[in-house]
Amino acid sequence: SNFNLAIFDNKGKIKFDSNALNTDWDLLQEELGFFYLNEELNKLYEEKQNLLDSIKARADTIVKPIIYSEGNNYKYLEKAKSIFANDLDIDIKDCGGKNELQKLFKLFVKTDFDRFKIFFVFDCDAKASFIDCNSLKTSSLIPYIFKENQKNTIEEVQSGIENLFPDELFELKDEFYFFDVNEHKRNGEIKSRSRSLRKINFENFILNERNENSDFDKFQDLFEFINSKINNPV
Repeated sequence: SNFNLAIFDNKGKIKFDSNALNTDWDLLQEELGFFYLNEELNKLYEEKQNLLDSIKARADTIVKPIIYSEGNNYKYLEKAKSIFANDLDIDIKDCGGKNELQKLFKLFVKTDFDRFKIFFVFDCDAKASFIDCNSLKTSSLIPYIFKENQKNTIEEVQSGIENLFPDELFELKDEFYFFDVNEHKRNGEIKSRSRSLRKINFENFILNERNENSDFDKFQDLFEFINSKINNPV
């Protein structure tokens, strides 16, 4: 590449040192290459600027503190709030996966938002995303990560908000209600077996069928943390 031949003119714009290019064809190639690169950079800038503008518009509509969480966690968080912070005036919203939550946090940081506290709550398996956000936190934009639940030893539930619930809750129903089970058989014998949590079924059981406040003990730290931040203006 001849990009090492690029120099700045007296207005700070990039140009190529034509004396160092061998032929008119070299010149044309460099000019066209730089033109298309510049076009792509402009498009990328416009996309990011539009996204930032949309976040600024969203920020202007915020009238109270907010909890943003991963996935479809808001129903669990609303239940926990009713137990540990029922008088707390705060919105609870979902924000896709950990990557989307991380991106949203960074966009809010770019807006310098400081009118209310906003909490970005990561599941226990999102350590890298949390660490990244925590390095940029402000007094108003606050990341939080759930601790891994030592009372949950089920292999398939070591990630996600369901990790906050103890083993015994996953044994209160038939296995096939809580898990999709795949078995590989050969000559009638099971050679391998895998499971994945049926999240909607578990959520329905916890929130609607069982509905026990004691199941939400691991959520208490979050709302104590939120209360301490909201009640502390610093």
